[in-house]
Amino acid sequence: MPRLADVAHRAGVAKITASRVLRQAGPVAAETRARVEQAMRDLGYIPNIVASNLSSNRTRIIAAITPGFASPLIRDLFQGLSDVVHAQGYHLLFGVADHSVGEEEALVRAILARRADALVLSRTRHTASTRQILRNAAIPVVEVGQLASQPIDMTVGFSNRAAARAIVQHMIDRGYRRIAMMSEHQEENPRSIVRRQGYADALAAAGLTPDPALLIESSTDLGAAAQALRALRRQKRAPDAVFCGDDLLALGALFECQRQGWHVPRDIAVAGFGDLEYAAQACPSITTIHVDRISMGRSAGEMLLLALGGARPGRRSLDIGFSLIPRAST
Repeated sequence: MPRLADVAHRAGVAKITASRVLRQAGPVAAETRARVEQAMRDLGYIPNIVASNLSSNRTRIIAAITPGFASPLIRDLFQGLSDVVHAQGYHLLFGVADHSVGEEEALVRAILARRADALVLSRTRHTASTRQILRNAAIPVVEVGQLASQPIDMTVGFSNRAAARAIVQHMIDRGYRRIAMMSEHQEENPRSIVRRQGYADALAAAGLTPDPALLIESSTDLGAAAQALRALRRQKRAPDAVFCGDDLLALGALFECQRQGWHVPRDIAVAGFGDLEYAAQACPSITTIHVDRISMGRSAGEMLLLALGGARPGRRSLDIGFSLIPRAST
């Protein structure tokens, strides 16, 4: 592997000058910087970040751990984060933990061993060991998505419980009384738990008795959602509305209604969560909850940059809120 001394020799500069270019530290003439950067490209030079970190204590890497990238919610959130931190010379390193708190802990250990400068977690449920490790690491940490009730450091997001309560209240206000809830498997997605709590809150406020038969869990795919809706409709007292904890579930339910000839919303109303692009384009369009995911990611990035610069953010918890988007499906 080429060394920094090789880069300096090729560019015709001192090693200290090449080091300044690499670390973006100290004054270097633009023409000299260009020669050094070209030499790095020509030689295929890869800096030893871990070795340089021993003296600088900075890698300019921000790590992020996510359950996966299938959801557009996650993609939008991390796009907003990337927009902010890349502009300041930081790089993002991603780890996928599925929905396992144990795998998240293993990734946290691996990331800290590689000396990431900061960490973003897209879940708020962690092992006690993960929490202790991150407190000991003393690096900026931000939890995104669901607002953390006991944040490790900082948190940016919204209340899934309040959002679910708002959309179920909307269905109640529209005259629906036997409202089912189709959610992701709760052991796989902790947000499903708080959304179900919001569902129960709205029913209780309206004096409606919860019926366990109206609660059903589903994998997040169109076929599973269709199967779940058929199971709900086979009940002796079928629901007149269904709140789906994800827009993809709502779309699967909508497709099944069309296959079976059930009119939406006359025979059964359908609502989702997330306001993905197809929710507005579906026919009928799907009532849902909108969250500005790009803004959430950008806010998380801005809080991290402040902390990395030595100025702790004025607020450790930022609620970006949500909007109810009523459409034709209810």
